[in-house]
Amino acid sequence: MNNYELLDRLQQDCKYFLGNGNHCLKYLFRHDINEYIAYMKKIYKSFSFFRKPIWISIRKINKFEKLMNENCQRR
Repeated sequence: MNNYELLDRLQQDCKYFLGNGNHCLKYLFRHDINEYIAYMKKIYKSFSFFRKPIWISIRKINKFEKLMNENCQRR
């Protein structure tokens, strides 16, 4: 899996967590929001300026982080 695919998968996991996943940590592979978001940021920042994906941004990742931390259910 390349980094574009991985970042897309992580984004889909965030959307699931906030939607049908009922904000439950068990649906994140590391069960830790901060580690998960840090990993997303690391992947995003690994792309050069001209190769960054247009479908996600640091601003969007930060928004996921904020929403996920506000609504987390530890199960």
